[in-house]
Amino acid sequence: MLKKNNGVSLTIIIVHLNDIINLIKTLDSIIVKEKNNVEIIIIDGKTKNIEKELYSTLNGNKDIILLSEKDYGIYDAMNKGIQKAKKEFALFLNSGDTFSSKESLSNLLIEIKNKKVLDNNQSDIFVWKVSVDQLLNKIKYGIFNKNTVHSVFSHQGVIVKTSILKKYMFNLSYELTADYDLFKKLFYRNYKFKYLKQVYTNVSSNGVSDSKRLNVLFEWYKINTHYGFTFLTYLKFLVVSLKVLISIQKKWLTRSL
Repeated sequence: MLKKNNGVSLTIIIVHLNDIINLIKTLDSIIVKEKNNVEIIIIDGKTKNIEKELYSTLNGNKDIILLSEKDYGIYDAMNKGIQKAKKEFALFLNSGDTFSSKESLSNLLIEIKNKKVLDNNQSDIFVWKVSVDQLLNKIKYGIFNKNTVHSVFSHQGVIVKTSILKKYMFNLSYELTADYDLFKKLFYRNYKFKYLKQVYTNVSSNGVSDSKRLNVLFEWYKINTHYGFTFLTYLKFLVVSLKVLISIQKKWLTRSL
């Protein structure tokens, strides 16, 4: 049986722009039992009347911080959240992303606490399974290793020590794949990844990266080139590229029918 959490603290950074209904959906899914261990930071790209729209949620709630101002894209917003984060770990959610159940957040913190005890607090990054559109047969999850050539897990299924994020931040030269660049950087700097087997969060399909697959592929290529291709990783990237191109063709054919 898992032990009660008594130490893991988490900053949940929610990136938002003009999507109040989905933002409230995300906030409603964050059920916090250990209130002192969790803070919520909403980084908003200057949505009109957001304070009024969220009044009932924000009024008197000291655990939710709202920053509403123009930004230069999702990773700029995420970096702003990092700068404000005060807890030990940080998790990034987009507006509309949710925890899988009312118990998911507490169970996640408990599992991480137990993993930290077992590995003597050596793990820096925790990765878990993320369901797409709440479908358990459609999961984002994978192991990052030296042969990884694309995003194998979702940033909504990862927490990273805040001190590490403050040191490195997201590279804004990558509009769509700065999270992959960051995780590759942390892997090559020998930070320790720990992989969990549970589904704790949900994301929706058809996000920005899904609609700009060619751009994503080009950015992956640039990042991999920076770290250097081997013969094996180059072959793997060709396979990934072929799969992406086939998926784009299928979508194009579906739309044209």
